[in-house]
Amino acid sequence: MKKILALALIIFAGYQTKAQISSYTDVGNLFTTEDLNGTSRFVSMGGAFGALGGDISAISINPAGAAVFMDSQFSGTIGLRSTSLKSNYYGTTNTSDESYFNLQQAGVVFVTEYNSSTWYKVAFGVNYTLASDYENNWRANGNSGFATFTYDQDGENQPYTYTTGQRFQNVNDGQKNKYEFFVAAEINEKFQIGGSITTYATDYRQNVILQEFNDDNEGNELDATLDQLLETSANGVSLGVGIIYKPIQEFRLGLSYQSPTWYSVSEAAHDIERKYYSIDETTYVNNFDPNFFDYDLRTPSKTTLSFAYIFGKKGLISVDYTYQNYRNIKLDDPYDSFRDENRFFEDYLNGVSQLRVGTEWRIKNFSLRGGYNYEQSPFKNATSSEDKNRITFGLGYNFGNVKVDLAYQNLQYDTYYDFYPQYQEVDLTKLKVNTSSILATVSINL
Repeated sequence: MKKILALALIIFAGYQTKAQISSYTDVGNLFTTEDLNGTSRFVSMGGAFGALGGDISAISINPAGAAVFMDSQFSGTIGLRSTSLKSNYYGTTNTSDESYFNLQQAGVVFVTEYNSSTWYKVAFGVNYTLASDYENNWRANGNSGFATFTYDQDGENQPYTYTTGQRFQNVNDGQKNKYEFFVAAEINEKFQIGGSITTYATDYRQNVILQEFNDDNEGNELDATLDQLLETSANGVSLGVGIIYKPIQEFRLGLSYQSPTWYSVSEAAHDIERKYYSIDETTYVNNFDPNFFDYDLRTPSKTTLSFAYIFGKKGLISVDYTYQNYRNIKLDDPYDSFRDENRFFEDYLNGVSQLRVGTEWRIKNFSLRGGYNYEQSPFKNATSSEDKNRITFGLGYNFGNVKVDLAYQNLQYDTYYDFYPQYQEVDLTKLKVNTSSILATVSINL
């Protein structure tokens, strides 16, 4: 795994001598992945709605689910996320805890009934979802014993072969916003069919600060700081189609397909390098010119199979399976600059399976819900600890024309970051991610 992630960062095409910010391959993975966000009912059941529908966030899995609505409805969701990031670098552990409040979802669906013997119902609407929230802040420090800033400013003096310590800070900001426009119909009480157009507005900002403290074993010191900033914005579009089939009253089957998302991406990268030499007690500053670049990104398509069993008015069980081949991520520009990156996707990434399981049980107007969400890591040589596991649960109350729902989810997995991609002698920083979210949704029949 170390070699794979190191290669992903080495591939970053730029002018930096020690590239620490996200590579183009990292951005490809980042824009492909989405969080489990949406209405509280959707999240509390692990997102397992491909054969159910009747929830506006289910449109993101299967647009046919809009035709399950009985009434026109508006829903809005707010959320509080708490993230703990624990870093380990050469035996030194640091923990960063942050909380973030945001709008998770807002949407409306309109339902029109027909008296036709074929067309029973048509539904259409629009929904906003915070597809991914990139905001986090973590730090690491330790001592690899390997110096990477090794010479005086003129390159002629004694090399600094010993490091007394290294410090890192990584600050991410931004989000991926998703806007879904959908239409669906119910046919012959057996089928729901639907389609959607989804647009994305994505902003990602990363600031990395690396500090290294070296000496030459003769009392001379070299303190170096590398400050890097990456700003990325992208607009994308994708299409979705789906069907839900009800062979008997209690059983539902769903099948849906979401096309690749086609992004137009613009980025700006900034570098500042500072070196302090104790020999002449001077700080040298090298402020690199910003690097601006535009390119295209295509994320892979998704296919989802779903089934659900309905226990009358008492409850239900639902299961979704989604497959997405990360090997099909593709970067492109007019100069054919991404041959190595696209080869990396093909050689080092896998198809990703995601399993979502959810259940809901009703006692009069009160509902209890639970779910589980599992997603594989896209890297071929990843360990099982790098797979994402979510536990979800929630509750809701139906007041009639108004529904109030609450949800909780917890996500845990391991990942790695390489601050020294050009040096195989230095280990990666291991990160343990633990994220919890509390959501609240209000739904109003129109």
